[in-house]
Parts: sequence; structure tokens; C-alpha cells
Amino acid sequence: MINTIMLIFWGIYVAVVGYKVLRAVITYEMNRHKDKKLLAEGIYVVRLNRFEVAFWSVVALMFPVPMFIMHIGMDLGFHWFDIAAFIISPFFMRGLPGIRYWYVTVSLDGVEQVGDPFYPFTAIDKVVCKDNSDRERAASLHFYTKSGDEIVTLQPIYGNYRLPAITRFRIEKKRWPDMHNPSDRALVDGWTNRESIVYYYLRLQEASGGTISGRSPRLGRISSSSTSRTVRSR
Repeated sequence: MINTIMLIFWGIYVAVVGYKVLRAVITYEMNRHKDKKLLAEGIYVVRLNRFEVAFWSVVALMFPVPMFIMHIGMDLGFHWFDIAAFIISPFFMRGLPGIRYWYVTVSLDGVEQVGDPFYPFTAIDKVVCKDNSDRERAASLHFYTKSGDEIVTLQPIYGNYRLPAITRFRIEKKRWPDMHNPSDRALVDGWTNRESIVYYYLRLQEASGGTISGRSPRLGRISSSSTSRTVRSR
């Protein structure tokens, strides 16, 4: 009798979590479809990549589904596994809201992360590139204001090229691009790709106030250890 009750409980739990996962994935795909229409206006929207969506979708069901199956195959009654799984499961569902709601918008005038204020490109004072021994896959770019506030963190390896391309323009041309100017925008468009961004920023660690103000950066050597590489001003 107790096992039947727990079987019903976990069956309902799996159905609820499964519904949340399905709703999150459907919303994610619908938003990606809308994002493609914004590209024509020069607006890039960064969301979680599909690997992360798949990861959080599977993780959310990691405990409810096995518990449901265990109660089908065995007469466990009310086991301490049930208590542990019920307590731990919400922790593994924490990624589902991000699938639906997290995004970063890179428009023609600035960048905005959901829940944070809008920052014009001129607010970016420092870009830090961090990576580990697997440099290509672990590299992340952290964009900061002059006061040290983090604007956004992106991983170019997953196709987040637009803002790094705009910042590269500032580093190399010593000015921010006018994204309403066809020639500036064409150059940024040409850099909005893996080859022009991933390896470029892996050679840089910091594009800080000195670099962005126009002084020539000096590139440090790349090491394969977990480190941050620095661009120093002459």
C-alpha cells in the first residue's frame, strides 16, 4: 500500500517536472525563432546553447524518473531514498528558468542582460579572457565597467561572437564602431565568427582601460595552464 502511494507520488512528480522541462524547451525554441528575425535589424540575442539546454533538461529528471522506476520494480515502501531524492531534486531543476528567461541582447547601441541595466558600448572599460588547459572550450570573456561592475560574461566558443567583435573593433581601431555606419558595421560583421574571435581573445587576457583608451597593447605569451593573460600598455 505504501509503495503504491509512493509510486503515485513519483508518477505525479515526474509528470510535473516533465511538463516544466517541455515548456522550457518549447519556449526556448520559440524565442530562438524570434531572435533570428531580429538579426535583420542588427540585433543579436545570446541565449543558452543547446548543449546546456539538453544538460539541464536531463538533470532535472535525474532523480524523479529513477525513483518512479524503482517503485515500479521493487516494493520499497517509504524509503530514505524518497526523502533524499525529494530534497535534492529542486536543486537539479534550478537551470530550467535559465532556459526560458536568460538572454543577453547586443543591439546597435549597447548590451543588456536580462534583469540588468542597459550599458552602451562605451561603458565597457575592460575585457578579461579566462581559460584552463582546454583553452578553446573553457575560454570565457568577462566585460567590466570602469567601476569594476561586470556587464556580462560570454563564451565565444558557443557562438557568442557579436559583442567580442565590437570590442575587437575598439581595441584595433582605437574607437568604438558606429553600428549605424555601414562600413563600421561591415567590419564588425566580418569579425562575427569563430576564427576572428576565439583565437584572437585567447591571445589576449585583458583589454583594460589603457587598451580601450587607444594605447597600443603588448600581447603576453599564451600558456596552457589555468590562468588569465594580460594585455599591457606600453
